[in-house]
Parts: sequence; structure tokens; C-alpha cells
Amino acid sequence: MSVVPQLISLLLSYHSSAPPSSSSTPLLLRVTTNHVLGRLAPFLLPSSLPPSPPTDLLPNTYSFLLSSLSSPSTSSSAARALHDICLAFGRARGSGSNSSNNNSPSLLPSLPPLPLFEQLMHASLHGEIKYRDEVMVLEGLCEGVVAYMQGGREEVVGQMVGIIGKHMAGVLQEEQREGGREGVKPRFQSVEEDLERLTAVVKGSEPRGQGGREGGKDGAGEVAQIVQGLLPVLEASYQAYKSKVEVMEKLCKFLKHAMRAARPRASFYPLLEPLISFLLRGLSETEQSSFLYCLSYVLSEFGPRRSSSSSNGLQQQQQQQQLLARLLLMFEEVSQIVFSSFLRTADDFTDHPDIVEEYFYFASKYFSHCPLQLAARCQRGEMQMPALPQTLLHTAMVGFVTLQHKDAQRAIVHFLETFLSAGLDSSSSSSSSSSSLQETHAWILSLLHLPNETQSNLPPFLGPALLFKLFQGLAGEIDDTLITDEDDPCLCGVLYAAARCLAPPSLPPSLPPSLLREWVLQAVQGGIGEHLASPQERQKVWEGVCRVGEGGREGGRREFFSMVADFAWNCRERGRKWRRKGWGRVEGRKDGILEG
Repeated sequence: MSVVPQLISLLLSYHSSAPPSSSSTPLLLRVTTNHVLGRLAPFLLPSSLPPSPPTDLLPNTYSFLLSSLSSPSTSSSAARALHDICLAFGRARGSGSNSSNNNSPSLLPSLPPLPLFEQLMHASLHGEIKYRDEVMVLEGLCEGVVAYMQGGREEVVGQMVGIIGKHMAGVLQEEQREGGREGVKPRFQSVEEDLERLTAVVKGSEPRGQGGREGGKDGAGEVAQIVQGLLPVLEASYQAYKSKVEVMEKLCKFLKHAMRAARPRASFYPLLEPLISFLLRGLSETEQSSFLYCLSYVLSEFGPRRSSSSSNGLQQQQQQQQLLARLLLMFEEVSQIVFSSFLRTADDFTDHPDIVEEYFYFASKYFSHCPLQLAARCQRGEMQMPALPQTLLHTAMVGFVTLQHKDAQRAIVHFLETFLSAGLDSSSSSSSSSSSLQETHAWILSLLHLPNETQSNLPPFLGPALLFKLFQGLAGEIDDTLITDEDDPCLCGVLYAAARCLAPPSLPPSLPPSLLREWVLQAVQGGIGEHLASPQERQKVWEGVCRVGEGGREGGRREFFSMVADFAWNCRERGRKWRRKGWGRVEGRKDGILEG
């Protein structure tokens, strides 16, 4: 393999006498050289070179690529090459850390992270290199070099964040002093770029060690300290540019990655209350879905599935219980904002599809992470919104067919599937877990038996009304791509979860074993007209749904999806023919149901 370093050396010597803008160096050749250096990055590491003669190609490569960054025509390829070289270093350190003889190289003399960062940011701020190229190199530098530093990593990260924060504060002071007068670049764009720099540093510099990315789980809590120090400038950014959607998206993205990178998790707990309050205020004042997206990550990162095991001490368990209570309260606070400000009427679903999408994904996480705790809170009468669960089901059914927005519809489908599966997780085998699942399942069934207060033409209880809407959706009320999907939420998945939820083996003695058959029969007969499916076809799909529920065969999932999807396609094709003949227009149409 010694020929590769020789080839690299020849390429660098060929270009060493000519600057990037020189007419003597063909542009295509220089761009190609950048790509080659990036692809051959592993051979640039000192440990990859022959033992004799000792040669370090990194300094020359580093200088060559930096000079290429200054040329608009070659900057993108040079940035990608520097990014790949940094990641190659990280891979070498990662593999070396697991061996008894760690000969992985130190790139710090050739790629000193802090000076390179300062050089890149200075050049970007003065228009000498493209901002996107700067961020690409910064991401590689943090993920491949800084994250693997044996010592001084926290100091380097802190200085990087300090430099960005200082620049950000200066921009915001100019905004306060000069108002709307802008320079060459709009100040809000400068703040947006600084937020993306902060995200790259926090996201990429998470310490790597044995065990991969989670190797730094026992970190020193520097991410929490970083966020704590940045709170004033983040608040100032919000106050100055909360009407700028792009800036708020970058702000929420930074907070999301800060939560994900926090090590140890408990170091971030003191920040959760001010962070939740800030995000709730942002959602209420700006009506932007990025705040709702960020709030869902609070639950993902600090909810029960992320907490420590039951072997923790009493103090830690009490801390986790307090945290869980706060997260459950956050669910109600978010819901109160959404239902009082966004989703008050059926038309609001069409006006705010992004809020619908993020809210139902947000709600899904509660039924996935902590359904038993949510059920207990409802049953103890501790909810500020006592009717929140049934409100969720009502609004899901309203938005299910009202929306003409595929992503928002998929979020509702995901919520319904998660809701119906909440008490059916068979991954736990302990007696306490089985008891918890039974309690959760009983609560879900009690919600399905609540009165339906949405539309008079639907069955009187929520469970049959939900199945009615599912079959309407299959017959043509929602997008074709939502019918079936092995990996993503789909109507077949919701119907499969409903069949398992209502299956006789899982029903308590107080409910009749024929519940599934009765409810599905109502939905098939009421939601699917004879012009869309023959009595024999409706009988077949009814029996198929009941067979899956009563048999409880997990292996029949694919067969079930295929059967339901075929039924849906046939209904939709006949519905199209019906409309082409004009019968639907003659007989009229009410709430998505062809009457005739």
C-alpha cells in the first residue's frame, strides 16, 4: 500500500507551486485532487504510512485544502475532503481505543482544532469562504478530532462556544442599537448561522469512548454548563427574532441536540424547568411547530425509558418521580395551548397541518413511554384537563379525514396505532410489568367505551366510531400511501392494533367476548357502501379482522396487511368509477360518505 502515500505526495507537489486561482492549474484537476484526498483520507494518517522513511503528509494536505477553501470553485470539494480527513482520524482513534496496543495517531499538531476553528469562522464572517463549507469542516473537526481528545476537550469546546456566543451577543447588541438598519448580511441571518455553529459543536463534540457514542455517558456535565451560560443570549435571540421562522427552527434544533448530548443526564435536570417554560412560551407566542418538536424531545430524552433502573437509590428514584410528574404536566400544558390556540374547529386542522403533525407525534410519545403513569394520573383526578384522552381521540377522528396533508395524516395514524397498542407490549415478562400492561389496557378500553360527541352520523361510542373512520379511510378518504407500509405508520397497522386490543383473550370479564365482532361489523356496514364493496367482500374483511384478533397470531401481520390493502384498493377503484359516472354528485355527499 506504500504506492498510495507516494501518489498523494506527487499530487501535492504538483499543486504546491500554483495557487488555487492560478490559470496554470486546471480547475477540474484541483477539484479532482480534493476529492481524491478526501477518499484516501485513511492513508494520510501517520500510522498508515510505511515505517521507513517516516513521512507526515498531513501538514501539506492541510495547507493545500485550506488554500482551496478560499476559491469559490474549489471550496466545496476542499471542505468535504477536510471533513473526511477528520472523520478518518476519529475512526482510527475509535478502533485503536479497543485494542491493547493503541497506535492511533495524534492529529493535533497538524489539525489543531481551536486555531482551525477560529481561522474558519473568521474567513466565513469576512466572506472569504462559504458559510456552508465552514460548517461542514466544523462538523468533521468536532466529531472526528475534538470528540476523541484525551484531555482538554472540555476546554476546547468551551472556548469554541464562547467565541460563537460572543459574536452572537455582538450581533444582538447591534440589533438593539441600530434597529432595522442592516449591513451586508441581515443580522438575523448571522444569528441563524451562529446557532447552527453551536449545534455543530455540541452535537459533534460529545465524547467518544469504549461503547461507541454512548461511551461518554458519565461526562462532566459540560453541555448543561454550556446551555446555562448561553441562556441570556438565547433569550435575547428569541426576543429579537421570534417572528423569523428560520431562526426559531435553528434555536430549537440547538436545544434538541444539547439535550441529546447531555452527559450525565441528571446534569441537565436543573435546566429542564426553565427550558420547558421557555419552549411553552415560544409555542404560545410564535405559533411555530418547531417549539412543539423540541418539547417532544424533552420527553424522549428524559422520560421513563431513558431513566435509570429500579436499582437506583431512594433519592434518585424520588428525583425521577418528580421529573415524571413534571413531564406529565407538560403534556397537559402543551395540549391546553394547542386546543385553545390552534385546533378549536375542524377548519383549524387545515390551517395548521404542521401543528397537527407535531402534536400527534408528541402525544404518541406519552402513550409509548408512560401510558400507565398517564392512566394513573387520570384515574386519580389529578389532570388539569380531565377529558384530555378523549379529546385526543375526538380530534384524531376529526382530523383523520378533514386534513388533506399526508404528513399530518400519518402523524394521526401513528398516534392511533400507538394508543391502541399501549397495553399490548409483550416485551416485558415480569409479573409487575404484566400487571401494569393489564391496567393500561383496561384504561384504553374504558376510553373506547366513552360517548362519541363529535358527529351525529357516527356510532355512539368512541371505539366503534374510530373503526368506522378507519374503514372510511381505507375506502378512499385519505392518501393512498397511508394504506399499508411495513415500516411506517399506516391504516393497516392501526386496524391490526385495534383487532389485538379488542381481541377476546385480552378483554376483562366485564366486557363481552363478541366486542370485536360487533364493533367491526358496525364499522364495515356503516363505513363501506355497497357501491364500493359487495356483501361477500365486506364479509371477508370482517372475518379477516376478527380472525387476527381472536387468533392473536403475530406471524399473520403481513398476510393481514395484504388482505386489508387489497380490499382498500378495490373500494377505491370502484369509488373512482362511481364518481366518473357522476352518481356521487347526483346522490350527494355528506362528511365524506357517498349516500345513495
